[in-house]
Amino acid sequence: MHLAGIIGLASVILGVRHFVRQVDVAEALIQNADDAYQRGNALFQRGQKEKARAAYERAVRLFPKHVYAWSNLGTVRRELGDLQGSLAAHQQALELLPSPRYHYNVAVSHQSLADNPAAIASYRTAISLNPDGLPDAYFNLGVALQEEGDLQEASRAYLRAYAIDPSNAGALGNHCNILQSVEGREGGGSEQAGEDVGEGGEEAGAGRVEGCYLRLIQAHPEYDRAYVNLGGYYYTQGEMEKSAAWYMKALEHNPQNAIAAHALGALGGEKLEGASLAYLAELFDSYSATFDASLHALEYKSPELLRRAVDGHLEGEGEAGKVGWGGEEGQGRSRGRAVGTGEGGGGSS
Repeated sequence: MHLAGIIGLASVILGVRHFVRQVDVAEALIQNADDAYQRGNALFQRGQKEKARAAYERAVRLFPKHVYAWSNLGTVRRELGDLQGSLAAHQQALELLPSPRYHYNVAVSHQSLADNPAAIASYRTAISLNPDGLPDAYFNLGVALQEEGDLQEASRAYLRAYAIDPSNAGALGNHCNILQSVEGREGGGSEQAGEDVGEGGEEAGAGRVEGCYLRLIQAHPEYDRAYVNLGGYYYTQGEMEKSAAWYMKALEHNPQNAIAAHALGALGGEKLEGASLAYLAELFDSYSATFDASLHALEYKSPELLRRAVDGHLEGEGEAGKVGWGGEEGQGRSRGRAVGTGEGGGGSS
């Protein structure tokens, strides 16, 4: 064999060996990254979230295309309060794998940051890719739309969430609450008020609001919030006996329901020295999520105008960012954390 041929063969052999070494190194990195990912899952399940975050961050450093590690890193960052970091991680996962669930996770991150327009767009993308597989996407979409004042679309989203997941009493409850808020705003009968919101299949022979709550109670007798809301509805209609009866039923199902106890005491003519802390906390939790939406529906603009005047005085121009309101699930809060992978060796949720 000529010298040139020998040199060429040796070069080929050396190149193959170098390639094999590179493959071995890459496989070792991927394996180490997956080990870190699995360790992160185990730590997360044990509630050691800081350590889980460190494990997921190591996984993505070792293998930046580990989509499941990015997804679960986004979840644990959100639970630790790092909302911007959560969004960045979920966006990275989405870039690697544009699936419905990763669009949903990005939407949850936007909603956590009170960026409802971005959240709405991402929820709608997730829904378009998987119309029947993500009921929480419809529920959270309803929350975002309600906070933006689009009650008609919010109602439709809640009803769709309930159609897919009939165990979600809060979805149907939020639809009923929208019916009641629309009726109160328009000052008309419940039939008229319900024309502009989604069809809820309310009981025949009853007004839209009343029928909606009765349907909710029939399907979910354990959901004492529905009894309270129906009692409150009857109170606004001047039907005090019916109001008291439903508050009593609420207490039968949950003797710790502070709103029902306070309202029933007031209806019974008890001298109340003041509202209990439990009552105030529960009342605020039940109403806070829809506070902004209620002001929007009523076109109540005094705080906004005052804030603009202050901003203009201090800064000359521009507006401060809107502060979002939290609440209790079933009364306007988005449901749960971003979903984990469920693939590739166990997601975080």
